[in-house]
Amino acid sequence: MHVASDGRSCFITSYGDPAHQANPADSGRVVKAPTHGKAEFLAPEAMYTPEQGYVGNDEFEFEAFARGRGNQQLRLKVQVRVTVTAP
Repeated sequence: MHVASDGRSCFITSYGDPAHQANPADSGRVVKAPTHGKAEFLAPEAMYTPEQGYVGNDEFEFEAFARGRGNQQLRLKVQVRVTVTAP
């Protein structure tokens, strides 16, 4: 994922059926915080906001819970690598 260093946030929506963008996550949490910014989970999205002016690589991890195709509860574990670039 690439984001600008001007402090704007980017969002990642999590789905239980990602191929059809169906069944958005109903809960989740950040399990490993980024080093050079802030991450939070507000269902159904994880949001990353870089430190103002930071340029370089960062990463964070989150887990989300959604319903799959058969309505079964799914736990989604996601590691996100971020490259922050100058605007």
